[in-house]
Amino acid sequence: MDLWLGKRLLQLSWEEFGNSVDILYEQICQDAVKPDAVVALARGGLPLATALVHRLELHDIRVISVTRSAGDERYAERGAPKIAWVGPAKDDWSARHLLICDDIAGDGGTLTAILGQLREMGARSIRSATVVCNVNCQNRPDYWAMESDDWVVFPWESQKAVMDGPIEPLVVASRSSLGRRSADEGPVRR
Repeated sequence: MDLWLGKRLLQLSWEEFGNSVDILYEQICQDAVKPDAVVALARGGLPLATALVHRLELHDIRVISVTRSAGDERYAERGAPKIAWVGPAKDDWSARHLLICDDIAGDGGTLTAILGQLREMGARSIRSATVVCNVNCQNRPDYWAMESDDWVVFPWESQKAVMDGPIEPLVVASRSSLGRRSADEGPVRR
C-alpha cells in the first residue's frame, strides 16, 4: 500500500497551521493526562512543539533529532528512523508526561521508534500529536488535525517542492471532525 497517491501537492498555509494548533490544543485539553513536557521531533515537529508549549503554558521543551528521508525532494526515499538525542540528556526523561510533536505521521514508523525509546527511559506517559496523519498510516498518533493521501508541503519547508505540478491548498475540515483515536482503536502508546 502506497502512502501517497503521487498526483498532487497539498500546500499547508501558516493560517491553516494555526487552525491545526487550535484543534490539537483542544484535543490535548480533553485528555485526562496533561503533558508536563513537550518533545519536538526535529526538524518537522519544531514549529508544532513550539506553538503547543506556549498554548499549554509549559516551559519544558525537549528536542530529538530524527533523520528518515534521504532528502527534501518530493517522495524522497525513506529509511529506518535514525535517532540522535539533542536535549536534555537521556537520564532526564523519566517520570514525565510527554507529548511528542511531529509535522506528519506517514507510516507511523518514526513515532513508533521514539515511543519505544522513551518507554525504556521511564516516561510516565507518552502521547503524540501531528499536524497531518496519512490516511494509510499504520501506527497513528494520539492526536492529529487533518488527514492526507498525498504529499504535504508545510509553510516552513523550502518552496522548491511546489514549483512544478498541481498545487492544492490543504484546509482543516472542521472542529467536529477532530482527528483523535477512538476508544475502540485502542492506544498507540502509553
